Order: sequence, then structure tokens, then C-alpha cells
Amino acid sequence: MALLLAQQNKLDDAINCIRAAIEIEPKNLGSFSSNFSLFLNNRSWQLATDPDPKMRDPMRAVALAQEAVQLAPSSGSFWNTLGVTQYRAGDYKVAIESLEKSCALNSGGTAIDFFFLAMAKWQLENNVEARQLFEKGVEQIKEEQRNDPELIRFHAEAAELLGIEQLMPHKP
Repeated sequence: MALLLAQQNKLDDAINCIRAAIEIEPKNLGSFSSNFSLFLNNRSWQLATDPDPKMRDPMRAVALAQEAVQLAPSSGSFWNTLGVTQYRAGDYKVAIESLEKSCALNSGGTAIDFFFLAMAKWQLENNVEARQLFEKGVEQIKEEQRNDPELIRFHAEAAELLGIEQLMPHKP
């Protein structure tokens, strides 16, 4: 049932379905763990990164991301989500720790890691390091030749915060 709900993008319902199954039979957590952590992470991401800031719920996103990381502590993408949610919640120091963990687990980091690290560092007035991380994110995009809408939004958000007038690198 949870898989069907998730396919319909009803992640809250999918999460609640698994929670109910675990409550009925706690030993079921092991069999649900992989899907459950993924649903938690994906819903957390939605709540932290929705293009419409009014649709975001950073505090709930942090709680879901923390739960996902507890279930899958070696997942770099889950640590990335946790760092992004913590940034959105205004907990910049903790966001930096989580994003650095994401970088360590993600072969050095992703452009999203670098843009959110840059913004968190900027918020803590580490402006030189913030600009270096921003540039690292731009270089990562060039290497990966990525040009997806979400990444463009994060690039623009970081550039605006840091006062950088720079066009998003495009695919060659």
C-alpha cells in the first residue's frame, strides 16, 4: 500500500502507512527500512525545497530528514537533505556539519552541497569561504554538465545571497 501511495506522490500517506505497520508489528521495521527511509527523505526534500516558499515547512523537514539519516546513516544524499533542511530552518552551523558529511559520503560533494554550504557559510559571515564554495558548485555543474531546473534555482538563490551576478553555466 505504501508503495502505491508513494507512486501517487502521496508521501505523507505512505509514511503513515509504514508507521502504522511498524506500530502493529515493530519487527517489520527491517523489511520496510529501505523504502521508509527513502519516503522520509523525499518528503523532507519536498518540504525544504518547494519552489513556493509558502509550501515549505523547514522544521517538519528537519525531523523527517533526521529520521531518514538514522535509518540510513551512510547515505550521502540523506545527509545532503538533512543539511538543506537545517539550512532552511536557520540552523547554519549544524547545516554545515551535515553538508560536510554529505560531501564526505558523496565522493567530495555535489553542486547542491556546495551551494548550500556557501549560503550557510555566508550567513555565518565566512564570506571568502562562501564564495569559494559557490565557485566549486559552479565547477561541479560544468563537470557534470547538469542543467536541471532545481539546480538552476539553487544556483540563483546562492548567487543572489552572495551578491554574485553570474549566469548559470549551460551545457556545451
